[in-house]
Amino acid sequence: RDAGPLASRPVTLKFLLDTYGKNREIPYGKISLYCEGCKLLCKEPNEYRKASETTGKLSWDQRMRIAARIAAMTIFSKNEAIIYDDSISAKENEITIYSLCGGKEHTKEIEFNITEEAIKETLGIGGLFNSRGSGRMGWVHHTYAEFLAAWYLSQNKIPLNQVKSLIYHPSGAIVPLLHGVTSWLCAMDKDVYKEVCKTDPEILLFSDLMNISEADREILVGTFMEQYNKKKLWDRPAMSHLRRLNHSKLGDQLRPYITEKGNSILARQT
Repeated sequence: RDAGPLASRPVTLKFLLDTYGKNREIPYGKISLYCEGCKLLCKEPNEYRKASETTGKLSWDQRMRIAARIAAMTIFSKNEAIIYDDSISAKENEITIYSLCGGKEHTKEIEFNITEEAIKETLGIGGLFNSRGSGRMGWVHHTYAEFLAAWYLSQNKIPLNQVKSLIYHPSGAIVPLLHGVTSWLCAMDKDVYKEVCKTDPEILLFSDLMNISEADREILVGTFMEQYNKKKLWDRPAMSHLRRLNHSKLGDQLRPYITEKGNSILARQT
């Protein structure tokens, strides 16, 4: 289920084990798994609240919303660490806590201010953030940041053109560093999925395709095989990723590529 990062924390490992224990399988897609996992991590007592001897002023869903804002601002600005100490100057690939503050966020019908205190409380979520040295915090695992950044755009219903301006290079391809967050976006937004299917179909192999219709999978396989045949793609994907493309007409769709000897050998092998 690509849930390795969730299995690395006791609270989310227990969630995976309990889920498996009930049905002898983990039935959820990646989005459901990560959403539930991040929710549990945001509910978990953290070091900042322990140190300040408070229970914290934010609810778990407010912390998750702020974590998602931090994810979007770090992922799309290529920053890896957050500076929370006033005496430290930000270096390259670092962002100050003040850059994350300001404005408002909302959960359901509740709107709240994004203050320095709120950011610090959120950075104290041990399952999501850890120390990167003196006065610095960063993500425990990059996939948490990628998922939450995509979730943030989806929750805020960011228009397709604006999303494209974030993930596409002027050359017309997805920025390589943003392949991970793009695969999450494709699973959350069908318009983004259709756009990426035209330009970078290989990214979709890493996406959660559980909610994609058979017709869309058929289109994806067609685009994928066409790019292999035209030698626009060269790397052979793992079998575990190819399994996600299964649909009822797959045999009929692949047969011509296998039987026609004039097709690219890589396309035929794939």
